[in-house]
Order: sequence, then C-alpha cells, then structure tokens
Amino acid sequence: MNQQQERVWLPRRPMRGSVAAAEEKAWLTFYRHIGDPTVAAEVVKFFSADQELKRRYPALFIRATQTLSKDAARKARAERVGQFVRGLFGRTASGVSQSFSHGRDVALACLPPVDERAAARAAVVAQAPEFAPSLKAFARSEGAGKEG
Repeated sequence: MNQQQERVWLPRRPMRGSVAAAEEKAWLTFYRHIGDPTVAAEVVKFFSADQELKRRYPALFIRATQTLSKDAARKARAERVGQFVRGLFGRTASGVSQSFSHGRDVALACLPPVDERAAARAAVVAQAPEFAPSLKAFARSEGAGKEG
C-alpha cells in the first residue's frame, strides 16, 4: 500500500499521444496566425533550419513566404506614397513662398508711376522762405537723434 501512495504523488509521465496532439495544436495555431508578418518571419526562419519540417508542413511554409512578400510589397507601396506626398507638399510649400515673393513685385508694379515733375517741384518748394524754419527744426531734431 505504501507503494501505491507513492505512485499517487509522483508526476505522471506524458503519453506520447498527448505530446503529439499538443504539437499538432501548436502547428494549427501557427496556421491561424500566419498572416502576421512577425509570426511568418519566425516560421520561415525555423523552417530554413529544418528541411524535414518544410516537407512535413509545406502549406505553412508557402503561406509564411507569401505573407512576407505581401508585407514587403505593402511597405514599398507605403514608402512610394509617402515620397509622393512629401514631394507634393514640398513643391506646394515652395510654390506658395515663391508666390509671396513674386507678390511683392506685383504690388510694386500696381502702384502708379512716379512723376519726376513732382520730385523737382518738391525740391523747389523746399527752398521757399516759408519752409526754411521747418527745415532747420527738422535738421536739428535729426542731428539730435543721431547723437543720442
């Protein structure tokens, strides 16, 4: 009886059938998650090391490689779209800044032409005696501003 009690407390040795069943369940889990590129990369890496597994689970290996190629194509497409958007935004931003710099030239072109006769007349009027005190006061205030 003492022997029977010891057997009760000893851990059971797994049966070969249950280990094989657990392995099969694990491989089925890989089949379910093979659409994930990280799982697919691990499966391909594992299969590359063991040719027997490639022969035993060819569909899993093929699906894993397909997943990796689709992921690579998706990343390449995203990169191309990103480059296009960055290029479009860069061209648009530089075009707007150039438009603003050309806008200054357009605004100056829209102003009426300067009449040279008005400049000559302003010089004559500045020499008139009634403007002399104002010119002297302006010259003094301008000189005082430079000294301070």
